[in-house]
Amino acid sequence: MATSIHNLKEESGMVIGALKSFVGLGAGMSTQFFKAYFQDRPLDFLLAQAMGPTAVASVVCIFTNLVPHRQAPSQDHTRRACKVAIATASTIVAMIFLSTFIPALNEGEGEVAWVWLLLGTFVPFLLSPLYTGGLLSVKLEGDEDDEDHLLQRLTDPTDPGAGKSAAISGDDDGLTFGQSMRRLDFWLLWIVFGSICGCGLTLLHNLGQIVPAYTDGKQTSCTIFVQLFSLMNCCGRLGAGYLSQHALSAYGVPRTLFLMLPGLLLGCDFILMNFITIDMLWVPVVIGGLAFGMNWALVPSIICDGPFFGTRAFASNYNVITLSSVFGDFLLSTALSGRLYDYERRKQNNGTECYGKVCFRQTFNIVSGVAFFTCFVSLALYLRSRRKYKEL
Repeated sequence: MATSIHNLKEESGMVIGALKSFVGLGAGMSTQFFKAYFQDRPLDFLLAQAMGPTAVASVVCIFTNLVPHRQAPSQDHTRRACKVAIATASTIVAMIFLSTFIPALNEGEGEVAWVWLLLGTFVPFLLSPLYTGGLLSVKLEGDEDDEDHLLQRLTDPTDPGAGKSAAISGDDDGLTFGQSMRRLDFWLLWIVFGSICGCGLTLLHNLGQIVPAYTDGKQTSCTIFVQLFSLMNCCGRLGAGYLSQHALSAYGVPRTLFLMLPGLLLGCDFILMNFITIDMLWVPVVIGGLAFGMNWALVPSIICDGPFFGTRAFASNYNVITLSSVFGDFLLSTALSGRLYDYERRKQNNGTECYGKVCFRQTFNIVSGVAFFTCFVSLALYLRSRRKYKEL
């Protein structure tokens, strides 16, 4: 992702949304493979899950090469490649939706055929280098003269446009990792990202207890809800990446304005959880997955934006900020939710299970407050950065 952002700075939101959307599809795709081939062999499935990413990375690295002097791809080629990725992810989302809600597609040989059909949708995406700009980047004739001219402008202190040229065209655009960590914006983003991730994972990780609690133990399976959350997670990543990039490029709307939306959606979502029945549980699951996915597309895009930290130390900045998701998950999904659930369970004396909406009422109220709190932090980020976005 860091490499793609360095190469395609002007389309960072679209690139991140496309790449992150495939990560969001992971749970849904894995479920389909499990149903088709590993239904009675869970240990083999875990082994395949462990070896699969390594095998894919080993094969893909063969086709990765360093081209120090490259021809910058046109916006048309860049957008075409991103749109192919978005179309592929959207098709997979639609297919997994169908397989989830139409049981006939998961019977007999239909499971195996469906898996191969899913894999077939990747073919246009894998062949996209053939029709979106070529496999190799070529240095154009006369690049040396252009580079000498740019170097002279950058080193000339009397040139008023030198700084701006460096900010736009330099490969080392932005702040160092140390400089980024000394800025208040870095830690505000850290808080927002960790809090929203913690809120979303509180819903996802507790679905196994929420379903029995809402049905008094009559229903225990939450597979459909997990798949639904995964698919909406993908849609949120796709939509947030594409729309925020379009709004920024076409209308100059700061990306931080969109960052308030996940917190607002999750805050309303957890309030809604206190009033719905099991038949309507899919509504907050859809909203929660969408907001959770938006967070994973917006924050990386904001990190690499010029008004914040740029692309110079993007990988380090991104990895440190994503560490906040671990703390958010532990504090909200494990420590808070687990302890309040056990407290209500002991009051009911029902052994290992707790039944009724009261099991999660306090958790939902607290998590809702945390989500709304991120809206105010996001607003502070917007107010601090809007002037810099206007200068782009």
